[in-house]
Amino acid sequence: MTKKLFLLITLCSVYAFSNAQTNIGGTVNDYEAVSTFRSATQSVSVASSNAFSVGDLVLIIQMQGAVIDETLSDNFGTINNYNNAGRYELQRICRITGNQLFFQNQFKYAYQESGKIQLVRVPEYQNGISLTGILTGKSWDGSSGGIVAIKCNGTLDLDAFSITMTGKGFRGGEALASGGGCIFVNQTTQYTDRNSTNDRALKGEGIANYITGKEASRGPQANGGGGGNNHNGGGSGGANYGIGGAGGQRVKSSNFTCGSVAGLNSKSMATKINAGRVFMGGGGGAGHGNNLGFNGEKSENGGGIIFIIADEITGSNRSGIYSNGNSGKAKTENEGGGGGGAGGTIILDVTTISSGINIAANGGSGAYVDNIGSGNCSGPGGGGGGGVVAFTGSSIPTAPNINTEKGLA
Repeated sequence: MTKKLFLLITLCSVYAFSNAQTNIGGTVNDYEAVSTFRSATQSVSVASSNAFSVGDLVLIIQMQGAVIDETLSDNFGTINNYNNAGRYELQRICRITGNQLFFQNQFKYAYQESGKIQLVRVPEYQNGISLTGILTGKSWDGSSGGIVAIKCNGTLDLDAFSITMTGKGFRGGEALASGGGCIFVNQTTQYTDRNSTNDRALKGEGIANYITGKEASRGPQANGGGGGNNHNGGGSGGANYGIGGAGGQRVKSSNFTCGSVAGLNSKSMATKINAGRVFMGGGGGAGHGNNLGFNGEKSENGGGIIFIIADEITGSNRSGIYSNGNSGKAKTENEGGGGGGAGGTIILDVTTISSGINIAANGGSGAYVDNIGSGNCSGPGGGGGGGVVAFTGSSIPTAPNINTEKGLA
């Protein structure tokens, strides 16, 4: 989805800029998970404050914490309450005491510690930026990362390089050993069962925390894809603005061989994105596999989040800003395929984009399935949903090439 979006930004009245060089590449942000949030004292605690200094601009964002429907039905994974998942703001550090950081302004939101709050240091550049290599950020690891955020007075020149968070968002489900038994007449339809002998394909990660004992099977994890069920069902793709595609079913060669029940579509978060929240792309659900040793059952990661504040962005037609979901492996061998990751989110608080750079938050394709003999066709992975490219100006720029396509099944 490409659209206009107004940022919710809290800026201090006193500005401080680093004297860092204007040629940058690699990773420029620092990340810390927030262990304690204190609204009353405008402060947070982190494991280490070493990466932060008084005067630093920081992004505070809650990554998860949504509540989903746990009903054992096709409603499983429906988002009942977002809580503060996707809420964010910019703050400036005014004091550091040990590992406690204090901020100049009151918080806009009452963030929830259980929802994986993180603090991201946002470097500021006074005289513009020129990329000398790929600019990226730390991959999401379950507690921090998944974000690139920079602020630039002047021009951000991409040159021939890119800013990318492709595949660094919510994680796809890992492949797990699962049994191969099945009931020929009635395929198994579990929505949540991790402990089952035969239905252990993991769901993809999303904005709802995993529920202990319910991390597997076909029900989606909010915007995380559902896992493929026994036998050799495909996992579904992750979601962001666009819905993640359902996994493919195994086609039986006869009435006396195993079929499957595939991972269900993951959930779009379009209504809350329209209300100013931001999300990483959801991870795909794993494909069901009872003969491990191949990579295709594993599903793929979604794209991360990119925040850019600048006066102008320029670059060549070979340069770009990317937060795509990862695509599945080229084949799985007689196993269910993993789902593709959803496209991430790119927010550009930019006055001008003066060249035809490429900007993309596409969903990744699901894993293709290479079937070998026997007439039993295993289920492929579902495609990841498209992500978001948002601008804070009054119109969408016409110079860049913008894509937020869904991934293919």
